Amino acid sequence: MRLALLIIVCIFSTGCAQFQGPYEYERGRLYETGTRGSVQSYPDALKLYRSAAEHGDERAMMALMRPEMIEAAHNELLGLASASVALGNARAIEKLKLPNMIASPAEKPQRMVRKPVEKSSPPQLTFNSSTSKTDGSIELSGRVVSDASISEVSINGRALEVSLGRDNSFKVTRLPPMGVVTSYRLSVSDEYGQRAEREIYVQRAAIQYAEQVAPLNPRKLKAQTNPNAVALIIGVESYLSLPPAQYADSDANHFYDYANQSLGVPPHKIKLLTDSKASRTELLKAMRSWMRTEVVNGKSDIYIFFAGHGLVSADGSKAYLLPADGDRDLLDETSILRDDLIASAKGAKTITMFLDTCYSGGTRTNEVILADARPIAIVPDKSALPSNVTILAAASGAQLSSTYETAQQGLFSYWLMKGLEGEADANKDKKITTGELHEYVARQVGPMAQRRNRQQNP
Repeated sequence: MRLALLIIVCIFSTGCAQFQGPYEYERGRLYETGTRGSVQSYPDALKLYRSAAEHGDERAMMALMRPEMIEAAHNELLGLASASVALGNARAIEKLKLPNMIASPAEKPQRMVRKPVEKSSPPQLTFNSSTSKTDGSIELSGRVVSDASISEVSINGRALEVSLGRDNSFKVTRLPPMGVVTSYRLSVSDEYGQRAEREIYVQRAAIQYAEQVAPLNPRKLKAQTNPNAVALIIGVESYLSLPPAQYADSDANHFYDYANQSLGVPPHKIKLLTDSKASRTELLKAMRSWMRTEVVNGKSDIYIFFAGHGLVSADGSKAYLLPADGDRDLLDETSILRDDLIASAKGAKTITMFLDTCYSGGTRTNEVILADARPIAIVPDKSALPSNVTILAAASGAQLSSTYETAQQGLFSYWLMKGLEGEADANKDKKITTGELHEYVARQVGPMAQRRNRQQNP
């Protein structure tokens, strides 16, 4: 029983030791200033400051350097020496003869009376900042300036849970509720009961998700050069009489390198037409002259990329691709039939088309090409395609082809090109089939379109 009591006493003493210095410093202040009912006594203040300093209180160390405390220590030493003389201590007698011990009353330092802190100088309070964090919380920071000791600091009536720094600064974290304005009232009191208050208002905003976009890298997968491969690349963003197809020219320009690096098409067998160079006349010249001279019967692998607007005839039998000067009211006269584009590569071993367009009567940015376009637009008939033709289209039925704003590309085109970098190689055999490419693009495009409140299924 006695052993247990001893252990408890030891634990209690260890826990209280860290508060001993501040406690004795505050008591010393009371004796030094003679406030709160205490009788002013510099000797008692001196003893308490010494004890607080021994416990590491830096304020007590500074207090011991004040003139009043130095004088009190001098008097204490003089009293001890005088007592030793009365007892016949020879060394004390010699020390008592030192100049600082035998100063005449006229030479004795005048006792300095410490002026109390004027109550007309209340503490000052500043908020330095309120910084938002990624978890929705905010960091409140500031500083208290006061000539007197600070007795209490609180926020919204609750004591501050952290201690003030050496310069009386503070930093605390709060989590305000979402969607409302929250006020934080900071209050500080000094030893004389004087107060200062500041209030700030904070409105927590939803954290914006920064979408990370992997840059396109056509050199990531280098295919062997195919001397029989040919590529016609068309991108139309700016139309003369239609809303723009945002980023379509960028899609085409980027696809040029993928045709060369990933598909193995020699540079001299790639024809790139964008914006004003992608007029109906230039497209017809590319189809009827350039394409036919490049195709080798039964040997050529043809790749056709088109990014821009597309429309379908009322009966769904014709699919049109609109050049830069295309007119929706004169489709037969100003547009290119998809089937005519396929026919221009007649005799090729394979024809693969990548169409980042849609036939719903809308644009990538929700603008309307046809004023009377209906949600259930008629789609082109796919059953008539030749067996050597494969088409990867950006959208199905009445769906719109979306943009990928962060990447500044068409959504379909971006993931098509990422797939050609090797990400679509599901079986890792370093060969990408059209089936693997379609599955990869559909898996990426569908969910991203839904996050944009759209339906898009390549």
